[in-house]
Amino acid sequence: MWRQKKAIGILFGLLLTLYGSVTAEAGQRPVLGSFSGGFVAGEDTNYDGIPSAEHTQLVVSTVGIFINEVVSEVLPALPVPVTCPANTLEFHFLYNQAAGTHFFTGDQLFGSYTSGTLCLNPATGRFSFKGTGVYTGGTGKFTGASGSFSASSNGRLLPDGSGNQTGIVTGTLILP
Repeated sequence: MWRQKKAIGILFGLLLTLYGSVTAEAGQRPVLGSFSGGFVAGEDTNYDGIPSAEHTQLVVSTVGIFINEVVSEVLPALPVPVTCPANTLEFHFLYNQAAGTHFFTGDQLFGSYTSGTLCLNPATGRFSFKGTGVYTGGTGKFTGASGSFSASSNGRLLPDGSGNQTGIVTGTLILP
């Protein structure tokens, strides 16, 4: 029982520390975090036969804890992989936009990828992703936010277009 209370106390202290990081004043803030979540197939917005993906992710970072909603769609695979390993398909983004809602305050932070590469093994459904992007504003404490980030992840695409992924994000968030 004592160990449970101690673990809950440590977790509560960590959450307060992360919550406090959002209430800081303006300036540059380093971003380091991890994320995990799932996705389902969405609409094919450019009618090329490849549906978008609608992601829901839990992000724990130096900026706080967020629930991210991400919508992304890739272009058709390159004829031959350029940066991906052999025996994989290489995709680049048509678009990838995110809205993260801070778990404690409800303030939102918006971001958009400026480049990204998805490497998919069609035999196993396993994939890896690397991309870079920019923060494009937000609400509340994140109004006027800017800066840049990089993310990488690994996951699995299932035959029905759903799947899961885990990854890391780093960057710099600038608050006015």
